[in-house]
Amino acid sequence: MRTQLKAALLAATTVLALGPTALPAAATTTPATALRAPVCGHYTNAGTEYYRNCANVSERIWVTRRFSRNEHYCVQPGTQVQLGNFANVYGVYHDGWNC
Repeated sequence: MRTQLKAALLAATTVLALGPTALPAAATTTPATALRAPVCGHYTNAGTEYYRNCANVSERIWVTRRFSRNEHYCVQPGTQVQLGNFANVYGVYHDGWNC
């Protein structure tokens, strides 16, 4: 146990002493194309919930809410729907294809 702890402390000290150059390049950089790629599925942006369908067929989703009625949505291929404020959206579930 003490040997493992000493090894972990030595590794952490080495990385701190050498700085970011001790880490692999992949850990410190992100390809620009990854940053521009659209988000698929359920995501939040600026406090608003969205669902984007990146598939080639329409997708049926079920949205459960905290303070209002639950709803089904049919999201067409390559489009997104705004689901509302993040505080009201409880869950988003895939409910089928070709709606």
